[in-house]
Amino acid sequence: SDDEGSDEDPKLDFRIIAHQGTVNRVRCCPQMNRLVATWSDLGEVNVWDIDKQVKRLDDPGAAGPPPTPHQPPKFTYKDHGVEGYALDWNPVHTGKMLSGDVEGCVCLWEPQEGGWAVSKIMHASKKKKKAAPMRFSGVSEGASVEETQWKLGGSGAGDVFATASNDGGIR
Repeated sequence: SDDEGSDEDPKLDFRIIAHQGTVNRVRCCPQMNRLVATWSDLGEVNVWDIDKQVKRLDDPGAAGPPPTPHQPPKFTYKDHGVEGYALDWNPVHTGKMLSGDVEGCVCLWEPQEGGWAVSKIMHASKKKKKAAPMRFSGVSEGASVEETQWKLGGSGAGDVFATASNDGGIR
């Protein structure tokens, strides 16, 4: 290799943000990479503004104290009530996102001043079914939504999405 004879050890720089519970999934907003969403095993989806941490990584010698690892999330959604794994930022519409949980609920996140308006648009459980602005076939009762994915290109990009669940369904 080109580095033969080099005695330098590799160096890894990182910044920490304290997070409640286990991080099940983390996704970065494609249009605003300072916005990061996390799914927690506590049933919460958090959105974080990591701008200070990224700037400090870009300029590690910057004067002043490092960013606090105990910053609160910019926004927290607790109404899933159970943990989840499905999380996807919209590739076209900045700040728009989907989250899906282990009980088959999918939520649509739409940015608004001061945070997000989050609405349940699909749910497998008949007893928890809510009125939804969108109507389409949901997952089987008891199925976990494991993945969500927005259409990336062509007609319907950013407006059409699919879900995959542990019942083998893709919708």
